Amino acid sequence: MPRLLTLNCPSCGAKIAVSAQDTRSTCQFCGAVHTLTPQALKSKTSAPPRPAIEQPSDIYLEHEGVAIKLVRRWFQKGLIPLAVFCFFWDGFLFFWYWMALRANATIEMLLGPIVHVIVGLVLTYGLVAGLLNRTEITFDRQQLSVWHGPLPWWGNRSLPLEEIRQLYTKESNVKKNGRPTYHLFYTTPEGRSKKLISGLDSPDTALFIEQQVEAWLNIHDQSIQGEVPR
Repeated sequence: MPRLLTLNCPSCGAKIAVSAQDTRSTCQFCGAVHTLTPQALKSKTSAPPRPAIEQPSDIYLEHEGVAIKLVRRWFQKGLIPLAVFCFFWDGFLFFWYWMALRANATIEMLLGPIVHVIVGLVLTYGLVAGLLNRTEITFDRQQLSVWHGPLPWWGNRSLPLEEIRQLYTKESNVKKNGRPTYHLFYTTPEGRSKKLISGLDSPDTALFIEQQVEAWLNIHDQSIQGEVPR
């Protein structure tokens, strides 16, 4: 298997992974094509990078001028059981209230299942968000932004690039459909860790985002205690 090396793109400065056997390389960030000289390859053979993470099927990249956007769809097959549950749960409540209103039920009877109604609304909102929403991570030369939508969701943020010194992925204690979820963190110049994106279904998804942002920002990857290994 050809050895992978990490070089800086002469056009935009981003890190790009190339094979020691390649003679040309295309930067995935700015699209520039470069000829690889033997001197450039030789200077990198002593420091192999961490293995590159292949692009997951639920993420695609968009170029917007000098900016890069990573878009992750929320839809997963695990939403199907939730959709079936919400169909029967909400259907039963709708039928119960329809019958109660036809029978001129008292206010006490109408308020009786209010907890079940709240549960149904929360689960249904989560289901619709899972079907429609996406996460967009946009980074240019000034800032990095995270947006979840189109349905409103918490976790939207925008921060200047100077605030990011390192990125790393950790496994969460929260499970989804019996499987662990993952959080993507960043460290500040003061050494504080802050959450960037939470609740990712796959470690490869989190590690791919980490890999792309670090490459764009030209961050030298360093091991963090407790992180998910690549």
